[in-house]
Amino acid sequence: QADADAWGCVFFDRLLAAALLHYGEAGCRSLVLEAGVGGLHDSTNFFGDELAACVITSISLDHTAMLGATLEEIAFNKAGVMRRGKAALTPSTQPPEVLQTLRRVAADRGADLIIVDCASAHGPGESPSTLRENTLMARATCETLGVSDAG
Repeated sequence: QADADAWGCVFFDRLLAAALLHYGEAGCRSLVLEAGVGGLHDSTNFFGDELAACVITSISLDHTAMLGATLEEIAFNKAGVMRRGKAALTPSTQPPEVLQTLRRVAADRGADLIIVDCASAHGPGESPSTLRENTLMARATCETLGVSDAG
């Protein structure tokens, strides 16, 4: 543990390393990984061409000490996961400044930004439903990758 602390590893980094070792030993051919804070400085951001797609879920003022003080700065950092020629999915319910930033970064990186219609995740007069929105995002990702979401 002392060596890991010297490298600046946090609990998430250690958990990710253990998970990747396990998946490798188990012979997994595909993985779905959730990022820690996400984006440019996330421990999961070492994948290159093997990354099939990325999903950038709803962005809010969270992890501001690491990602920035504004929605635009946070969106820019989160967009660090985008790869040239790869799908990058995000919900249509993102704030306008977030969508604008994601579009710009996707264009700069050559990523295929797919804005998933998540308006149905929020019925008239209802408060937003993260569960419904994330379900729509998962289904859209499966469709984009040609993977069945059944079962």
